[in-house]
Amino acid sequence: MSRRRRSSPRRRSSAGAGTRRNVPAAAERATTHSDQARIDMAPIERSRRLKQALGAAGAIVALLAGATSVFDWFEDKVDDPPKPRPAPPATIDARIQAADLQIRDERLVDYMRDTGQDTTGVSVAERRERGLRFVVRVRLRGLRGIPMPLRWQMYDKPTGRRLRGAIYSQVPVTFTPANADHARTVPIWVPKPRLAGTYIVRFTLLDRRRQPLDDVTSPAFTVDRNTPSGGRDD
Repeated sequence: MSRRRRSSPRRRSSAGAGTRRNVPAAAERATTHSDQARIDMAPIERSRRLKQALGAAGAIVALLAGATSVFDWFEDKVDDPPKPRPAPPATIDARIQAADLQIRDERLVDYMRDTGQDTTGVSVAERRERGLRFVVRVRLRGLRGIPMPLRWQMYDKPTGRRLRGAIYSQVPVTFTPANADHARTVPIWVPKPRLAGTYIVRFTLLDRRRQPLDDVTSPAFTVDRNTPSGGRDD
């Protein structure tokens, strides 16, 4: 009986060994190429990541800049309002606009009653005293709350001399303006001089130190006869 011839183990072994030797070499070559690819791609990857980081940083900077602009705009809107400009200085002026002779002969008691003044305590001689009524108009600007006395004095017109005696130099009223532009018209009674002649009355606005601010001279008037009840000019 014939035996089947076996294949040579060496050849199988040789063929198997040859195949096994080729596998590690190919794997090594593949590994080498893969590592080289990773090494070659590393700078590109780092550059890409750097660009991404720079882009992100730029976006953050832009966002912060925008937020700063919004904050500045909001601060401008909610900041304290601008201070108003200082008002220009108020006009300061004290004027006697007119001093008109209204009544040339009037008893003191009639003047007091007409202007609503109390006549209690006025003597009979004083009630009979005769005088003249003037109407004085003043305008006071920029002098709110400041007392402004109004004084009158009588002068002999031909000589220009002031009549002597306190009766011919009086302060009948003091103005205290209630606002920045104050206008007032007041009646002023002036006793007649004792002697006949031609006279004038000078009205003067005074400041708090009794210094003149403005004055107006009345029209001249004539006293035709002596007036015993007109007081004394001693």
